[in-house]
Amino acid sequence: MTDLILGADPGNPLTLGLLVDGRPEKIFENERVGVQVQKPKRKSLSWETSPALLADCLKDIRAEHGCWPTVVIERVSMRPDQDLSSGQEFVGSMFKLQGVCAGLGVPYTMVAPSVWKPALGLKVTLKNPKEPARQEALRLWPGHAGLFRRKMDHNRAEALLLAHYYRGLK
Repeated sequence: MTDLILGADPGNPLTLGLLVDGRPEKIFENERVGVQVQKPKRKSLSWETSPALLADCLKDIRAEHGCWPTVVIERVSMRPDQDLSSGQEFVGSMFKLQGVCAGLGVPYTMVAPSVWKPALGLKVTLKNPKEPARQEALRLWPGHAGLFRRKMDHNRAEALLLAHYYRGLK
């Protein structure tokens, strides 16, 4: 049986990374999982996670592989220095995916970053919170280095590493 694990890094919108038998297969981000919205008093558009698009991603995986993936969601919370509007969207992505999984009957689990990151040996600091994940993903999957070539690809790395962490627990 194929081992399907979908890691979820919450954000605006969140990023999903699918591991199939331990290898990165797909990344779902931006227009695959969210819509762009115009917020009051803002000139630029921002992403908002769409439950309907999340459901479509999960259904596509099931159609392609014949079963649901196990979804591993990073359990996030608002930081004390975060304002309500940005924190709400960040945490909201996590809850939207949790609700979609529950509604579809997709197995899921939630893991705090304070658990999975140290378990993988990621040396996260306040000055450098994301780069260690990207570097670890490059080390683990050199054949997929194109997925992580830009500094801003850390969300992809974290989604896949979260799935990798969970796979090691099984």
